[in-house]
Amino acid sequence: MKSFPLKTAAYAVRLSMTNELARKITAIHPDSWDTWDFVAPDNDTYIDSDWPGCDYRVTSGPSVDSGINIYVTGRTSQPTGSGTWKTRARIEFVGDGAPSEFVGGIVYSTSSLFED
Repeated sequence: MKSFPLKTAAYAVRLSMTNELARKITAIHPDSWDTWDFVAPDNDTYIDSDWPGCDYRVTSGPSVDSGINIYVTGRTSQPTGSGTWKTRARIEFVGDGAPSEFVGGIVYSTSSLFED
């Protein structure tokens, strides 16, 4: 069985930009969406009382420029057959002056998010 290289707390591990694994994530596919969209690290460090900041930005599709955080919930990463890997996750659409929205889904990465 593969193990996650981070110590897990509760049921999910947030992949923040301080973690090397986070840079492997390239796309998200929330369960309620018809397709996936690309994401990229958000390097803006601005925060205030209404904006807590985020680790990623959606870079394509109808939710372009949305700030998101990713919490890995899956126990393994599965190869897709097209050179990417998929892993179950909880995706937070960060609220700007409003509560964040959380959805289940899949994150795609350039390699497994787990060690052998």
